[in-house]
Amino acid sequence: MLLDATLIFPNLGITIENLPNGFNIGTFHIAFYGMLIALGMIMAVVTAYVRAKKTNQHADDYVDIGIITVIAGIVGARIYYVIFSLDQYTSFWQVFNIRQGGLAVYGGIIGGVIAAYFVCRYKKISFLRIMDTAAPGIALAQAIGRWGNFFNKEAFGEYTDSFFKMQIKYSEATGGITDLMKQNMVSIDGTQYIQVHPTFLYESAGCLLIFVLILLFSRFQRYNGEVLLWYVGGYALLRASV
Repeated sequence: MLLDATLIFPNLGITIENLPNGFNIGTFHIAFYGMLIALGMIMAVVTAYVRAKKTNQHADDYVDIGIITVIAGIVGARIYYVIFSLDQYTSFWQVFNIRQGGLAVYGGIIGGVIAAYFVCRYKKISFLRIMDTAAPGIALAQAIGRWGNFFNKEAFGEYTDSFFKMQIKYSEATGGITDLMKQNMVSIDGTQYIQVHPTFLYESAGCLLIFVLILLFSRFQRYNGEVLLWYVGGYALLRASV
């Protein structure tokens, strides 16, 4: 019986029951999405630090830049989300309440990159070299962070009957439900499920591939900024296809 199933990957034989989006410590709720974003940020800084040491750079610069860009990234992620969701706010002070959710990955990257640029200017170090060193870590952070969508049961694709189809309990899906999804809902043990592309998985796997490819081919780099271009181009192609 699958009465309590939240997510089902029928062709992979995977059934997940009662998938939570976080846990509580007393009355304080900690979301898995936030934990994964934080883990991604930490791994991005660690990756850059390790790469800096291997290329005879001042690795401590990346710790300084990492701390500042993480703060700027959170601010940027919130600003980006708010700008594109203004209709959700009835009070100015609600904008500052991130405990109710609302952080956009792209805004975080933009905010972090802008902060990194000004820190590099202040320290008089090459911004492009810094970004070349940090690029694979950014891809890894995105690969990790995308699993937050899995726990939130959101950011899925359109209806599909493909091999990787994912069935989400209709009553728990938090993303946009299209007419096509509703027309092709699946009933299992009396429970209605939408059947969609697990786009979070596609993007996470793609970002992980970008991370690995950059590490493998970075030794062929010819000029500052080239690895950054690989990341930007690779992610643009990935995002467009997903």
